[in-house]
Amino acid sequence: MNSETHTARPRLDALDGLRTIAVFAVLVYHVNASWLPGGYLGVDIFFVISGYLITSSLIRDHSRGGIHLLKFWTRRFRRLLPALWAMVLVVTAVLVFFPPDMRAGLGRQLLGAFTYTSNWLSIAAGDSYFTHDNPLIFVHLWSLAIEEQFYLVWPFVVMLLVLLRRRWGVTVSLVLAVTSAGLMSVLYRPEGDPSAVYFGTHTHVFGLMLGAALAFARPLYSQRSISRWRRDGFPVAGVWVNVVAVLLTSALFACLWYIGDQTAFAYRGGILLASAITLGVISSLGDTRSVVTKLLSLGWMRWLGQRSYGIYLWHWPLIIIVRQLTPVESPVRSVLTAAVATVLTVMVSAISFRMLEQPIIHLGFGGWLRGLRSTGEQQRSGATRMAVATAAAAVSVLSVVSILHAPEKSSAQTFVEAGAQYAQTASAQHQLEVQGAPVPEPLFPSKDPIASVTGDEMLAVGDSVMLASAGALQQSFPGIKIDAEVARQSGDTLAAARRELAADRSRRLVIIHTGTNGSIDANALESFVSWAGPNRRVILVDVFADRSWQDSDNAAIRNVAQTHPQTVAVAEWHAAIQDHTDELALDRIHPGATAAARYSQTIIAAMQQLGVSASA
Repeated sequence: MNSETHTARPRLDALDGLRTIAVFAVLVYHVNASWLPGGYLGVDIFFVISGYLITSSLIRDHSRGGIHLLKFWTRRFRRLLPALWAMVLVVTAVLVFFPPDMRAGLGRQLLGAFTYTSNWLSIAAGDSYFTHDNPLIFVHLWSLAIEEQFYLVWPFVVMLLVLLRRRWGVTVSLVLAVTSAGLMSVLYRPEGDPSAVYFGTHTHVFGLMLGAALAFARPLYSQRSISRWRRDGFPVAGVWVNVVAVLLTSALFACLWYIGDQTAFAYRGGILLASAITLGVISSLGDTRSVVTKLLSLGWMRWLGQRSYGIYLWHWPLIIIVRQLTPVESPVRSVLTAAVATVLTVMVSAISFRMLEQPIIHLGFGGWLRGLRSTGEQQRSGATRMAVATAAAAVSVLSVVSILHAPEKSSAQTFVEAGAQYAQTASAQHQLEVQGAPVPEPLFPSKDPIASVTGDEMLAVGDSVMLASAGALQQSFPGIKIDAEVARQSGDTLAAARRELAADRSRRLVIIHTGTNGSIDANALESFVSWAGPNRRVILVDVFADRSWQDSDNAAIRNVAQTHPQTVAVAEWHAAIQDHTDELALDRIHPGATAAARYSQTIIAAMQQLGVSASA
């Protein structure tokens, strides 16, 4: 998310264009993941670029007399800290004017932002990068934390390697990359949220290591730089240069399109593959005969790429703020959010680049402040200087107010935890009451019609919306078994339902709620209903969430119900709650107590469609 700024040459201008692709891939993904399912891989493109540039810089420093850690870290701090601090303070101040949910966990997030430990604090808190429910305002800073941790440790490794034998750096870097990717693969669990392995420095440093390996092989800031590879024994015809460059770039775009964040392949080699392809793209950019190099070196591509750090910093908070201001019922909400957030992000990052980042890089903090004072004395009136001082004071005061009044948890998280706690307590109490009761006979191969069921014969499997409604479900159906998790995808939901039914075949009525966090696989849903068999009844709760896949998910649910009218019915949660969103959490997804009662009533109505009643 940042660039090394030096006057040294050669400079690989096309890298700025590659940064542009990376940062806008992330932006599109964050606005609407369905538009570019693998857009999150833009972060990994940045990792490879950063690993390459930073290691090249350290090797250059060594060749010029030695690596001076204090100078290196000073350059890094000048490049990173001012823009980050400005963004954090301004956004924190602005949040005063928005619902408290947008400040949930703000203190912890600020601690992570200022200490570059956001990724580890997110892991400790169980934050999810992939859930679409009430996202944290500074969650995107996890990647900057990994980079900064890399900047603190890696120079010591490079110093050792260049003193021994520089070529060893390629091997060491590749070994570390493979080890990191291997840890991600081993620690990834398909049935759970992958955020922990995604956030971990140890499991996600391989992109930086791949970039470092290339730098050891061919550092940018050297006489044998990558920009001269054609002269160093590779007399390849121009047509083949273009073929290779276009194929590599096309493969990278294919990764951005096909490697979704919920696919097991992403964490078991997919992200590593995208990083390796990025390495190939970088390697191809040194030849100016390449059409890809020419396109990525266009003025506007370079302009945006040079501001990519600021764009990355500002894009996510602005997306959340703009989304909050856009009417939920708008059919083009995602398009409006994308357009407005993109324009604002580019504008603010351009101002930051010109007024803050570049002056501090060249002048230092002290020189920048002296320049502000001298400029103010020469060009600004007293009223203008007073206005600037007042604005700075206002930001500081509002930031303090925002922090002091920040809730520890969002309303959605509160509802979900309350529901889960109630369900757990009620379930434990019910188990005490039925101890000693005869073990029920297995359901199969019974052909008896189902006219009524008790809670002991019901199973509910779903996501956080069901979890928030767990208390109402337990009250309506005492003894019901609820298996629900935050951020659960449809595949995980259906797999959990199969496991539960295989373990306890006496559950004759199954409630499934999925689709809040991603698209439903219609074939998998049909397969589950068929597998459940004709001796069970299945209730499918439809989706109410301002997500691009809501309508397609609900269509898939209704198609399955129409295919099995005797055994499947739809609980009309969408219709029941759409005119009562004030009963939901501020994310307009998770039900509070009143909405949870409505949720339970939709299930009772669906049961009645199948001729089934609930008995005590």
